[in-house]
Amino acid sequence: MKTLRGISFQLFRANRLIILTSIISITIATILVVTMVLYSLNAKESMEQSFRTLYGDADLSVGYDTGETKFLNQSLIHEIESQNGIEDAAEVAISHLTIDQKGLELYTLGVTNNNLTKSRFKFNEDLDESSVILNEGLAATFDYNVGDNLSIEGKSYRVIEIIEDIKGTSNVPDLLIMHQDNVKPFLRNGEEATYVMIKGEENQASLDMADSIKQIDPDFRIDVFEEDPLVSSNIKTLNVFIVILSALILTVTSLLVISNFDIILYKLKNQMAILRSIGATTKQVSRIIFFQSFVINTIGVGLGTIFAILGVQQIFHFAEEALNLPPTTEKINMILVILIALICFIVFQLFMLIPAYRSTKILPLKLIQENERQGFILEKSRTRLIKVLSIIAGIFALIGYVLSHKNH
Repeated sequence: MKTLRGISFQLFRANRLIILTSIISITIATILVVTMVLYSLNAKESMEQSFRTLYGDADLSVGYDTGETKFLNQSLIHEIESQNGIEDAAEVAISHLTIDQKGLELYTLGVTNNNLTKSRFKFNEDLDESSVILNEGLAATFDYNVGDNLSIEGKSYRVIEIIEDIKGTSNVPDLLIMHQDNVKPFLRNGEEATYVMIKGEENQASLDMADSIKQIDPDFRIDVFEEDPLVSSNIKTLNVFIVILSALILTVTSLLVISNFDIILYKLKNQMAILRSIGATTKQVSRIIFFQSFVINTIGVGLGTIFAILGVQQIFHFAEEALNLPPTTEKINMILVILIALICFIVFQLFMLIPAYRSTKILPLKLIQENERQGFILEKSRTRLIKVLSIIAGIFALIGYVLSHKNH
């Protein structure tokens, strides 16, 4: 006594090549969709991480233009920092102090030791009134090391840290970082800081904070630290392109699998007619077809997901070099991967049920007659549709390639 599952596997063995082709098609499509979506999301995350590495946790800065007669006093700073939506604030005083031994006047930052300041200027040690931090360019030029003593404006300071040159400007100056209390005496009378860095609360819009602060004094210069508009635009374009291309890949692959599945059903129509003639119900025949499509889909999507996870680094590197795409993190979000694989599985399964559903509704005698009459009329129309969609996918890929080289 043979079970329906046993009959399904017997029919599998009779069509090994077509089954293998369907599995390979689904595997390749799954690999492409998973890696493209991962790349898109990782590129956005990588951009945000690079931005935070460059500017720290600050969302905006508030001050006056250079040469402006107005300045930030304690009262103004208190009013700025008391605005709604502000999580943290850090004052920065800017002056030019001289290293006595070298007679060299240097750009000098007076800061506090809070986390916002450290995230922006990338230092770890706590400053006090007798310590100073140098950038590596200045330290290398004059052979300064941690622990050395410097005389600055007639006062002795000990070097406690040497930081990397600060990025974010085209011309990185040699600089000194000191405690704010050591720099304030060199500012104008009553001036507390040159500008204030602001970090907003979670989900607090930077522009809303800027508008609120601007109401205190319309002459404020407010710099909002946002991602490069061109980079943000390119990332959004890339996301749209990947969504469209993923949809095309799923559609083309699904149509190809349907064509293969139709060939299998075409070959099995006589067998299914015989099964129906000896008493098999429509439900039993549909279970055989459903089981076959389920196995093909499960193996294809499963292998595609595994290969995508194992080869994502190599695929990312190849895409970045071949298409001049921006480098991205190689982080793999397993929950996201499983979700994408599940979506691919559902799409493929729905497409494969179309011919299966249609075939199970035909009566046994009509089934045999149709097997002789139908041939591959529908196959030709599907082949044309696959060619058209393949051409569209190729055009999108070419456009992406040209745009990536143009941006590069």
